[in-house]
Amino acid sequence: MDSALSMFLAMALALAAPTSHAQEPDYFSHGMPDASPTEVYLQYAKAIHAADSPEAIFPYSPQPAAQVRASLAGMTPDQVEQALGFMRSLVPLRPEVLSETVDGDTATLEVRGALPGMLDGEPSPHRGTVTLVRMGGEWKISNQSFEEEG
Repeated sequence: MDSALSMFLAMALALAAPTSHAQEPDYFSHGMPDASPTEVYLQYAKAIHAADSPEAIFPYSPQPAAQVRASLAGMTPDQVEQALGFMRSLVPLRPEVLSETVDGDTATLEVRGALPGMLDGEPSPHRGTVTLVRMGGEWKISNQSFEEEG
């Protein structure tokens, strides 16, 4: 695996992977402690599609800040942009949350929306599940998976 791809995958995994860490002072905050999981996810979707750098989406990650920063260490600007582009391809452009279920510090959203095409740039309709975890009073994106509709 070439170094650009391995760095890109490391960043994507660090930002999107679930974590079992307890809340520590070194976590990024999105500043919406009273927001519902749906509100946080919709704001995340807007942030990732408008982002010109990964820092815009750090507050939605359940990973410690040091781990997120380490995932970027040594990456070139082109590699960072490739990773950000890949992460954008995993989030619907205008998501519609169909349902929200909260069970303690875990929330599950059923979401529908068009995912941007990674290769051809053409959006296609998808439906999926997004899992959020509450850390330090804030909802963070823990996992998401989508399948093409139709």
